Amino acid sequence: MGALCSAPLSPGVAPLSPQATKKYLELSDDVLTRVQFFLAANEQCSNAAVSKAYRRRSRIVFAHSMTAPLSWLHLDSRGVPTLLTGLETQLLAHRGQHVEGIFRHSTESRALQSATRVLERGEALTMSSVDAFSGDAQAFAHCCAALIKMWFRNRHPSLLGVTVSPEDIDRVASLVKSHEMIMGGAQTSQDTKDADIPAEEAVSAIISTLPLNTKQVLLWILDLLAGPVLDAEVDNKMSAWNLAIIFSPTLYNEMDQTVGQQWQDTLSQLRHCRNAAKFMLVAITWRRKEIKKT
Repeated sequence: MGALCSAPLSPGVAPLSPQATKKYLELSDDVLTRVQFFLAANEQCSNAAVSKAYRRRSRIVFAHSMTAPLSWLHLDSRGVPTLLTGLETQLLAHRGQHVEGIFRHSTESRALQSATRVLERGEALTMSSVDAFSGDAQAFAHCCAALIKMWFRNRHPSLLGVTVSPEDIDRVASLVKSHEMIMGGAQTSQDTKDADIPAEEAVSAIISTLPLNTKQVLLWILDLLAGPVLDAEVDNKMSAWNLAIIFSPTLYNEMDQTVGQQWQDTLSQLRHCRNAAKFMLVAITWRRKEIKKT
């Protein structure tokens, strides 16, 4: 950030005052425009002040902007951020999928902050890199799970917030017919499973139309939840419905598509949030079937 602030002015561009810079930061929502702005006209601004404002406006988490397109991040061969796949590797290596309440229980704030600092330095997170864990594999697994949720929660807009419409969310929820799925339970019979095939097909069709990077990241988290985590449900006590309740507001923020608008009433918003959880439940169930086919 300091390099941006100390960059020489472009020819013919007058330096802006700190007050003008602050006003620009408050108005601008485009990351690339802000960077170009700093390079061109920010010589007089306090490095510390700009860094703080830039991080706040750009949602800097784990040393990268959470408003930047996914394609700007360091991705693996599948198109998934390597930060996420690294956390997954550590989670599974420490048998986190078997830890009771994984993805539901919180982690100690001091340990979480220490782990976050490791990632912000661009280093790989391991249990030995954070003294606060003191060899506690379960605590480390909870921390990895919390960091994965933090990454998704800080995406702006949320991963599915502007790529899946409220109408699609509600349509999938309306296609859920089995009593077990409606009540958030597991499918227990073949008749039950068959009743929800239209909902699963609708989810599959929606996912197939998502932008490539969004689709790859969504499939990655669905594979983690529908595979190792649900395989160990007896140990971790985390059903598909539990996971859907946790991840639906993390992956889909209904406010992303209602900027400047208001819900008709609180009940309508709550109903839509529950439908988003059903959408996530159907997505996890569909993906689990796909995994079992392979």
